[in-house]
Amino acid sequence: MRPAGRPTRARRRRRVWRRRRCRRRVRQAPGEATLVGWLRESASYDPRFAFVALDGDRIVGHVTATWGDLDGAPTLGLGPLSVEPSRQGQGIGS
Repeated sequence: MRPAGRPTRARRRRRVWRRRRCRRRVRQAPGEATLVGWLRESASYDPRFAFVALDGDRIVGHVTATWGDLDGAPTLGLGPLSVEPSRQGQGIGS
């Protein structure tokens, strides 16, 4: 008999499997917040090109641009661009 409160071996395996699946998904397809965090930490980030869309004092959208290199020429790449789901299709991203 196992001590009270201690998960069974099968439950521990399921937890480990769920954590691994979650980590794999994050590595494969980072969310917008993760991607923006990575860009902010990179040397190509320039805060002059990070903008938010406001509705009153509420942020409803965000876009950033980072520096890159295209055939040896400095290039500014736009993205990611995100808009609050309830406000999409209203021209905020344009």
